[in-house]
Amino acid sequence: MFIQNVYDLKDHTPIKLSYQTMYNLKSWKTVGYAIRVCNASQSTPKGRRQLQNNIYKELENLRHTIIAFSKNLSPHQRMKLLIQLTPSALLNTSFIPFVKELLASSSFQNHQFVFEICLHDETPAVNLLKKRVRQLKELGNLISINVSSIGISPFRHVIELEPHWIQLSKYFSFGLSESKMKQNVVQSFVESFRDDTMIGLKGIGQPEDLAMAKALGVKLGQGSILDKAVTFL
Repeated sequence: MFIQNVYDLKDHTPIKLSYQTMYNLKSWKTVGYAIRVCNASQSTPKGRRQLQNNIYKELENLRHTIIAFSKNLSPHQRMKLLIQLTPSALLNTSFIPFVKELLASSSFQNHQFVFEICLHDETPAVNLLKKRVRQLKELGNLISINVSSIGISPFRHVIELEPHWIQLSKYFSFGLSESKMKQNVVQSFVESFRDDTMIGLKGIGQPEDLAMAKALGVKLGQGSILDKAVTFL
């Protein structure tokens, strides 16, 4: 089975897992954890490119991520897990069978997994992603779209994929209190998707930027001003 093939690829390279708490900016309650997985091969640009192109390694890292959280968090701490995926992994034909087996063996509920798609200049056509997103929703998973900069127009993807969350990157949070342009962009997301989608902001590092995010109606917050990232193996 595919999941066994992924296990067989394990090369015993230490995998470092870092996570940061996400908060509801209105209630200040913990929503869940944004996670990032890396290993020693990602320490150089060449290594990062190789890992980006290695779908099986990415899925293996995903498996380790879920196992690590199951071991390190008690049941009452198990909230949402925001897991960023490359479109190439998401579109791999073996991805859904892999996720089904992984979820079946996990101590988390399916609705606690939020799979995040990072939009970039080489993001596949939206119609290629639509079927896969529908399959994940049918499994009970949540979908998030990460918007990395104003150079990427995400509105077609948001309309077609209907994500549960939209996460705006650190680009938007840095200097938010001083940039009218960034404020307008963030507010446009909040107003456009107010009823159906949770808008989040990553990388909030200054109190004035946090205050502005709250004033603009951003619902989810993450960053050093709220919580330092934690790393474990």
